[in-house]
Amino acid sequence: MILQIISLGRLHPLLVHLPIGILVLAFLMELYFRKKDSETENNIIIFTLAIAALSTVLSVASGWLLGEVGGYDETLLFRHRWMAIGLAIGSVLLYFIKKYPKSWSKNIYLPLFICVIALLGLTGHYGGSMTHGEDYLYKNEKAKKVVITDVDNALVFNDIIMPILDDKCVSCHNPNKVKGGLIMTNKEQLLLGGESGSLLVAEKDEDPRLIHHIKLPMEDDDHMPPKGKVQLTNQEIQLLEWWIGHENCFDCVAGTLDKTEKINTILNSLEEDTSTRALIAKK
Repeated sequence: MILQIISLGRLHPLLVHLPIGILVLAFLMELYFRKKDSETENNIIIFTLAIAALSTVLSVASGWLLGEVGGYDETLLFRHRWMAIGLAIGSVLLYFIKKYPKSWSKNIYLPLFICVIALLGLTGHYGGSMTHGEDYLYKNEKAKKVVITDVDNALVFNDIIMPILDDKCVSCHNPNKVKGGLIMTNKEQLLLGGESGSLLVAEKDEDPRLIHHIKLPMEDDDHMPPKGKVQLTNQEIQLLEWWIGHENCFDCVAGTLDKTEKINTILNSLEEDTSTRALIAKK
């Protein structure tokens, strides 16, 4: 029963976007109709605030349950949760102040609304940081991309394997979102593994745990990346198997490792011509 209640937290990604749009809409309508003392406009704003308050409370409740599953940075989760609580309280207060105005409440209504919008932005920021990383808003995607001009001199882990993990795995396995107790952002954490054990060591006749989870049927709950996420390509899986097959060497250069003809073809496809002529032709 408890697990069923906690599983309702999975509705959070669906519910969380509702109060964002509705509260912003209500704020804009309040500004637009501020000098118009019309009962019709006033009722529209009251109705919008009612929906905003309800959706905020539901979003906060589902988010709280989702946080109980674990796997999130504790500091970010704490901030996100209590700012969300403040947002929910503020949203409910806005509705009642607008619905049942008093002489004293008219002076605090607009400042309270501005505080609620500010809380909305901060709460969303911390929620995004938990999901995508604290540097998601500011990181330079172009600077992050590894360009390989000579694959034989490329570092296998840093230049070939880590970009695959960054693209397909790290969004759920980083210091801010530690699903399954697993962090995949660096060598030390990969070797440490997660709650199920080592990722890179094969048990009996099975594939290493990393490859095993990737190759599970899409419908399996243990399949990684989860259904709905961008999946690894066949070439990426073969590169991971090739790397792990060479004792997951973290300091090896690609040109020093044995390769099948298929792996050699895949590696050559990673090379990019960065000459001036090639860049002009590309544009």
